[in-house]
Amino acid sequence: MADIVSLRALNDRLNASLHHVIEDLTDKQLGYCAPMIDERPIAAVAIHAYDSLCGFASIVAGQEWPPTPAEPITVTELVTRLDEMYRLVDQVLANLSSDDLTQNIKLPWGQEIGGFDAIADGLAHGLVHAGALAGSRAMGGFPTPAVEY
Repeated sequence: MADIVSLRALNDRLNASLHHVIEDLTDKQLGYCAPMIDERPIAAVAIHAYDSLCGFASIVAGQEWPPTPAEPITVTELVTRLDEMYRLVDQVLANLSSDDLTQNIKLPWGQEIGGFDAIADGLAHGLVHAGALAGSRAMGGFPTPAVEY
């Protein structure tokens, strides 16, 4: 049970991190890309940050890998889409058992991995992209605002 609580807390952190690097952008800035960091535009990277996690969590829950959402063209659409993806992952995690996390799953490309490891990898992958988005913003001349605690 502690594993599920930890994964849900990391999902909360990923959602907050993505919101922090997205919410104050303009719609035009969503199309910016910094090829030295990632060749995809900001909106595509943000969706990708959650997409694999949604897939991993769904497979662990015995569901199909969900389709990748279309790339949003407005900040409002992107925030809405990220929130939908966050809720999907949170709902799946809330309904998993400890046994679900210990069993091996087979990913669509044939790799076998433990349920916990798959979800943890998806969370780590998403957080790496959240950091890369902050770097892309800085390279574009619109750095992410400092976090105030």
